[in-house]
Amino acid sequence: MYGIRLVLALIIVGGIIAFIGDKIGMKVGRKRLTLFGLRPRHTSIIVTILTGAFIAGATIGVLSIVSEDVRTALFNMKELKEALADSKMQIRLKDVELEQKKELARRLELEIAQKTVDFENLKQEYQGVLAEKEKVQSALDSVYKELERVEAEHQAALAKVSETQKALEFEQQRVERLKELSKPLAEAVERLKTEVASLNEEKKRLTEEITNLQTDLYFGNVAYRADEIVLSTVIEGNRDAAVIKNELLDFLNGPANEEALKRGASIEGKDKALQVIPEHLDQAAEIISNTKGKVVVRVVSYANALVGNPVPVYFKLFKNQRIFTKDEVIAQAKVDSFRSADQLLMDILNLLGEVNEKAIEAGMVTTPEGTVGQTVNWTDVPKTIDKIKSYSGLVTVAAVAARDTYSAEGPLQIRLEVAPVE
Repeated sequence: MYGIRLVLALIIVGGIIAFIGDKIGMKVGRKRLTLFGLRPRHTSIIVTILTGAFIAGATIGVLSIVSEDVRTALFNMKELKEALADSKMQIRLKDVELEQKKELARRLELEIAQKTVDFENLKQEYQGVLAEKEKVQSALDSVYKELERVEAEHQAALAKVSETQKALEFEQQRVERLKELSKPLAEAVERLKTEVASLNEEKKRLTEEITNLQTDLYFGNVAYRADEIVLSTVIEGNRDAAVIKNELLDFLNGPANEEALKRGASIEGKDKALQVIPEHLDQAAEIISNTKGKVVVRVVSYANALVGNPVPVYFKLFKNQRIFTKDEVIAQAKVDSFRSADQLLMDILNLLGEVNEKAIEAGMVTTPEGTVGQTVNWTDVPKTIDKIKSYSGLVTVAAVAARDTYSAEGPLQIRLEVAPVE
């Protein structure tokens, strides 16, 4: 309804202006007026042209005044296109990150499945050893029972010695025969004892292997946890993808690989410790190539990696942008001024840890230790503690950005401010 009224208004205004222009032209024609020394006919033509231009200008002016969309289309089209292009880039970055997460999930599922199969195999072997041990123990019990029976018969024979010499000799001969029979049984007993000892050693070894496997699975000596940052760097974007790919490989096989080797990770038979999917490397190079300005590149572990094993990694990319403005409060905490100086120092350290986590989450470049670098002048910390102690009760300690901070430009610089809680 609004559009119909606008069109009708434009038609009416255009008609009025055309009518006035026509009247003026007719009057100029009748009176044979001249403009700028031109002939009356040419003057009439100029009046008509100016009338048409005025109609067009009035139309655009009315549209611009009445409709905000028309003003946007006329004067802000370039900004809209740039905003649309930036949104498309963010969507591509999110799509790549989603694919990387899906690949990580698939790898974790495969690893868990493999560990489960290995555990089940060891468990079956252990059950088999237990069953074999039970069989050997049963045979050993039978041998002991046979020995007990032979000894009983031997004792019974000795009891009859007093009856007659003949019976004694007979019994002695019988005892000798029984002893001869007991020799192979005794040898079998010794042999079974040896086998039992060997089986017990095997049981102990398998138990240790199962324990070690369970320890590695749940509480093992892990070089890197899943999604832990190995190392990060800054690469200039908007360049040839092949050149950027070589820079990524140099960083991956150089500083990042050295950090992983320090943590105990390794690939057997090689002086390398990191593994990356080639497709992810190509995707990261392509994204950086299509991004203007600097890009923060993080090498991140896919999953838990044990010491002595390779670390599967992927690239996490962040476009260089301002993450904190000067004087912006990054984090704050309420503390009790009556706490001891050591306790207040721990409160400040916890606050700085929260600042570090927020900066990492925002995409800031990190050091090999996994932090964003020096965040505060440590000589100011004792002064901050003294200022807290100067108050009574609760105070607010705020970590404030000392300057505008960009993700690709470390370290993060902050200052500490103290104020009483109102």
